[in-house]
Amino acid sequence: MFYPLVSFLKMKVYLRLVLKSIQSFTLKKIKMKKKFLTATVAILMSFSTIFAKDIKPVPALIVNELNREFKNVSNLEWKTTDKFYKASFTADGTSMEAFFSYEGDLIGVSRNIKLSQLPLSLARETKQLIGVNQPTQLFELLTDRGTEYFISYNIGKEVKTFKSDGYSWSRY
Repeated sequence: MFYPLVSFLKMKVYLRLVLKSIQSFTLKKIKMKKKFLTATVAILMSFSTIFAKDIKPVPALIVNELNREFKNVSNLEWKTTDKFYKASFTADGTSMEAFFSYEGDLIGVSRNIKLSQLPLSLARETKQLIGVNQPTQLFELLTDRGTEYFISYNIGKEVKTFKSDGYSWSRY
């Protein structure tokens, strides 16, 4: 007669233990997630500190030279390399890049162009050169050497780049 009652009490105790273990497991899981998240954030912050570069402000001399050379500049972004300053911007609706020496001299100016903007003789040769492939990059570069053109396209996993002085292409 007491047997069903004892077994009911045992079952009740067993269910409480199961519920406590589930709650304990869930709490442990949440604590582990918090610890993992905290560790991940700490690691990411330490990497960002390790790989952070000193950002040098662009000297006023170079900014003034850019403003003197180009009017109506918008979307201006500067990058500093170990050899020059590079300004990426839009001027009169055209995306351009200007390169300045540390002394403030304009080294060169580039802009992306379309195939139709190439000189006619070069456009004809370009069609023969790349065939059915589409150029991945085509830009014009103006320096003290004159105007040069650069084109890149992919054949499978290989990238081919060519350079021209406006008359014919040569492998770059």
